Amino acid sequence: MVLRDCGISSLAIVGVVLEVGVEPRARDAADLGFLPVLIADACGSVNEGARKRSLDALAFGGNCIVMDSARICDLLVRGGQ
Repeated sequence: MVLRDCGISSLAIVGVVLEVGVEPRARDAADLGFLPVLIADACGSVNEGARKRSLDALAFGGNCIVMDSARICDLLVRGGQ
């Protein structure tokens, strides 16, 4: 409720283990009505195969934007244009 009260509608998501904790948090954010933006190269993983499956699943679901840190930095510098 606090985030909504502040007018926040999207979240940049990063983390240590993509396939264990980050992917579920991105799904939770989408379920709560936020637009999760996963910064793929700012997420670690234990297993490369599991990492690929997590990224593919998030992309397939369509309720999460997946990008790299260079892209989000560019968007932030340009003001999201």
